[in-house]
Amino acid sequence: NINKLKYNESYFKNFLIKSFPLRTTKWKLIKFLNYFKISIRKNFIFKKIWYPKFFFKQHLYNGKLFGKGDYNCYLQRSKSFDKDFNYVSENLSNEKSKKNYYDIVYSRPSKVWENYFNNLTGEEHYQHHLNFNRGNIINLGVEKGFEIPFFLSHEIDSIINVDPAGEENLDSYVKFFTNTHKEKIFFEKSFLYNSSRIEGKLPKFIKSTTLIDIIKKYKVKENLIIKSDIEGLEIEILNELPQLMREFRPQFAISIYHLDNSLFPNHAQITLIPKILIENCINYKFYIEHYSYNRGETVFYCIPN
Repeated sequence: NINKLKYNESYFKNFLIKSFPLRTTKWKLIKFLNYFKISIRKNFIFKKIWYPKFFFKQHLYNGKLFGKGDYNCYLQRSKSFDKDFNYVSENLSNEKSKKNYYDIVYSRPSKVWENYFNNLTGEEHYQHHLNFNRGNIINLGVEKGFEIPFFLSHEIDSIINVDPAGEENLDSYVKFFTNTHKEKIFFEKSFLYNSSRIEGKLPKFIKSTTLIDIIKKYKVKENLIIKSDIEGLEIEILNELPQLMREFRPQFAISIYHLDNSLFPNHAQITLIPKILIENCINYKFYIEHYSYNRGETVFYCIPN
């Protein structure tokens, strides 16, 4: 009975401890501190100058870190980051998005766990806010492809899946749907911009491409939806924004949770990407949804009015 489900922090924490690999550090001092749920963070003054900062970490268990990823609240933030955060938050189109954004960035893990639990019966990834009617979806980053059956549940015209592995890594469950909807589904075995974030060596015949080139190749014209989870290379899409807005006015569902060590502070994608989109997407509505028990799977939606 869904209505009787209640969030229990200790139960949920034990679930994470039992269900995911526990990670530990090789440094003896940090191991010792972790037993008391204390961790050390590098607090940067400049890019290469830092001092240690000690803090209490909620997702430590017997000296080991449980679950995947870390949490934004444990990462260093600058004044410019807080300023950008406020700008993005002020331009979000509903109170739920503003709450989601605040909790993802500033709240402790226990709050993120609770939000995830409370949203378990809600919409899946990339299913909020988008208008799918006769939509043409550019699916950037596919892997197992669990979003594909959800997209096919709508009255869409096409899904163009861009991934250097093509169909190779699709889950067998997903392959059933791709095999029965071949007239709507295409696989582009390319990678966006550069291969810096791709694991393993790529065959020589796999080439780089751009978003504009893909759109032109498949002659997409109406109701363009751009979904992207390409391990932080979303930042490169922003270089194509002027032409995209001028010619297509697409809908966006863009991942903004990836870390980028070339930026300072290193988690600035979560403010930088939405800030630039807001500045360029005129007469749009903006939303943020979160689909994970950690800092990952945060999606920024841009919907034309």
